[in-house]
Formats: sequence, C-alpha cells, structure tokens
Amino acid sequence: MKKIMFFVAATFALAAIGCSKDDVAADDVQYVSEITLNLEGDSRVSTEHSTDGLKFAWENGDVIYVWEDKNESAISKLFTYDATSDSFKANGVGDEGKLEIGKKYFATTQGSALYHISIGTDGNSKIDQELKNGVGINMNSMITDVFEATTENTMATMHHIVGVVEIPVKAAVAGKKLQQLGLNSQTANQSIRGNFYISPIAPYVLDDEYGYFSTYNQTNSATPIDLSTTESTSIFVPAYPGTYSTIDVKYTLVGDTEQTINTNHQLVVERGKITKISEFVLE
Repeated sequence: MKKIMFFVAATFALAAIGCSKDDVAADDVQYVSEITLNLEGDSRVSTEHSTDGLKFAWENGDVIYVWEDKNESAISKLFTYDATSDSFKANGVGDEGKLEIGKKYFATTQGSALYHISIGTDGNSKIDQELKNGVGINMNSMITDVFEATTENTMATMHHIVGVVEIPVKAAVAGKKLQQLGLNSQTANQSIRGNFYISPIAPYVLDDEYGYFSTYNQTNSATPIDLSTTESTSIFVPAYPGTYSTIDVKYTLVGDTEQTINTNHQLVVERGKITKISEFVLE
C-alpha cells in the first residue's frame, strides 16, 4: 500500500514539475517598445507651410496606432514619436502596450483603442478610416505594410492613402480674408471625402467595401487668411484619390456668403501626391 501511495505521489510531483516548465515557457515572452517608421516618397505632408513650400517630417509627439495583423479581438497599441531617438515609443504601461516579438503588426496614423480591425473579402486585415470635412492635411490617413516585431530593429514603411489638391488663390479686392475653401465634385458617386476601408496590403485602399462618401470637402481656417491681389496664396485640401470629371471651387470670404466657381475642369488626385490646379481670383 505504501509503495502504491509513493508511486501516486511521485506521479503528481512529476506532473507538477511538467506544469511548472510549461508556465516558464509560456511566460518567457520578449517584447518591443520602440519601432522605426520610414515614409513613402518624400515624407508626410504637414499643415505647416511657408513660402519655401510644405514641410515634410514627423513631429515630436505624433501618435500612431499599432494593430496585431488579422486579430479581430485585439485593440490598438499607441506609440508616440520621440524626436531625440527618431523613433516611436510605446505609450502603454507594462508589457500590454508593447509588441510581442515574432508576431505581425501594422500601424496607422488614425485610429482608436476602441476600434477593432476586421477581415476583408481578400482575407487580409482592414480598418475603417475617415477623411473628414473641414480638417487640415495633417489628418491624412497613412498605413504601413505588415511587419514583424523583431529583437534587433523593428521597422516599417508608412504609405499615404489620400492625395492633396493645391489651390492658388488671389483676392479681387484688397483687404479680403479667406475663411474657408473647398472642392466639390458635380459627378455622382465621385468621392472627395468620407469613410472608407484601408488595408496593410497594396494598393492599401478598399474603396469598394464601404458606401458612405460625400462630393464636397473643404478646409476651414481658425484664423482667416489674408489674401493678396498680386501674389497667390496656396490652399491645400485633402481629397480621396480618383478622377473627377467636373469640379467646382467653393469659398467664403470673411463677411460674405459662400460663393461657387464652376470650373468645368477635370481633376486627377493621386494617392500620396500633391496636385496643383490653376489659380482662381476670389471676389
């Protein structure tokens, strides 16, 4: 009887040792708290611009959202750009906000910890994005390719999603200030702005899987812009990529009602590029 009890006790002990080894292996996970992001093309378009043109750079404190690829239950992890190290660092407390080595992720410039990714008809991850009305070009959506978190140097490349239209304007009368200016497509189902899905797989935009768009997009200015009668001022309006057969320019000068210029011109907007159109005189 004692031998039997000893055998049973030894069996339990071995089982306990086995469980202990499994626990150690399960807990032996490495994490990444810092990633480096390259930028497709020249770089990201910033709302800050001067006579020298647009500035292209990440700004200290910029936030990106990192998603575990094809994991519909995982929430995003926030990483913030640190100019000193030229990298993005995890915001989260402890390991929960870090990336697990060996797993695959992608990052976006828009998102929320409340949002989740979903799987598209092509079997790849997708996430809802919005090109809002009345926002500056710093709100342009961007997304990386799928990348793997590694021990040495976790890197990825950000790709632009929308394009930017540059509209040079002058004032017909001295002393006028511009409050807002925008683009309008006269052709049905041609999207200037709205909600759409993006994916970390080229060509990055899944415009056939979402149904809410608007034909009108404008840029509002918190501080009215002084206009010259002799030199043009460029206004930059983000727009969804596409070919627009007919566009209008809508604008409001301080103290006046909204005006429309019927251009009857075609406009081609390319992802990640700035398209400059002809100059307009605002009356």
